[in-house]
Amino acid sequence: MLMTSLSKKITGYMCVFCGESIDSGGLDITSLVLITNWDGPEDRQQSQQFFAHFECLAKSFRPEVSRELDHLREEQND
Repeated sequence: MLMTSLSKKITGYMCVFCGESIDSGGLDITSLVLITNWDGPEDRQQSQQFFAHFECLAKSFRPEVSRELDHLREEQND
């Protein structure tokens, strides 16, 4: 979720999982894009962008899916 000031200027990002602010660095800020009706006609699809800490996102996935994110962690450490 974006945090904005009254002037609509982006002042930060809030993690959709833990609710804390996200500092930019490492694998953060992580963006999630949700698209509805994925297998339907494009004119029926809607999208929304969300933000999260990378590790909060990884913890929310089932273990076998979370392991699929390991290559991103490895690339970050290179």
